[in-house]
Amino acid sequence: MPTCPAVKERYEGPVTVVGKDTQCEVGMRVRMNEGLTSHGVGTVTECFKDEDLQGCCAVIWDSDQCHTRPLHSHMGNLHCCRVGKDCVYDLVLADAKVCSDFEVVKHSVVERGSLRAHYEVKRECDDEEDKENAESQENVETGGVNAAEER
Repeated sequence: MPTCPAVKERYEGPVTVVGKDTQCEVGMRVRMNEGLTSHGVGTVTECFKDEDLQGCCAVIWDSDQCHTRPLHSHMGNLHCCRVGKDCVYDLVLADAKVCSDFEVVKHSVVERGSLRAHYEVKRECDDEEDKENAESQENVETGGVNAAEER
């Protein structure tokens, strides 16, 4: 599988900083803040309340982009990010829609002879959107006419 060099995040226009402009929530879709190494898009899976981790959250990155594969191969795709701890904000909002109905699936991957974990977030709202999009596409293809009505 081809890989690309790491890139830094750059944004055109304003961004919503997680923990500063909006409260961190489980199910948020996020990216790294401006100037930080890009991990692509990920999902917040836990917002920590413990005293030593307060102001941090767990993010599982999708790892579906060329520049993220070598990074996540080396570091894994489950990271702890700062959302206010020590006044540091690692994340920006990637999508306004929050989907807290998800399942985390752990996969075991053998890479270069070493076993490592790779995590996948299966969001229920994504499945619902896919179904709605498929139904909408079917309506477009049939001209909005139900096949049973045609008979």
